[in-house]
Amino acid sequence: MKYIELLKETDEIISGISTGEVLPVTNEDSPTYFSEVLSYPDERVVYGQVWDSATKTVEDTQTSTNSKSLSYLLSTDWYAIRAAETGVAIPSAVSDLRTAARVAIF
Repeated sequence: MKYIELLKETDEIISGISTGEVLPVTNEDSPTYFSEVLSYPDERVVYGQVWDSATKTVEDTQTSTNSKSLSYLLSTDWYAIRAAETGVAIPSAVSDLRTAARVAIF
């Protein structure tokens, strides 16, 4: 079972996707609760993703898409620097994904 921790008052995501045999239980006074997750875009929660309690899904928003895209660009910047400094081409798969990441950001 996959589950996520949420803030009771707002359904804000508190922690990432976890796996367990049973759903953890919190006491009544706890400000958080756990819910089973049926669908999610990533194994880890990214800033800006939102919880849909009706469908029990974690969904991307433009904020989370921007966060993931920027993270990918930062992790592959060394290819662009190497290409600029030495002329070694960026692998086409990386170049295509970098283009898609730039397009996704707004």
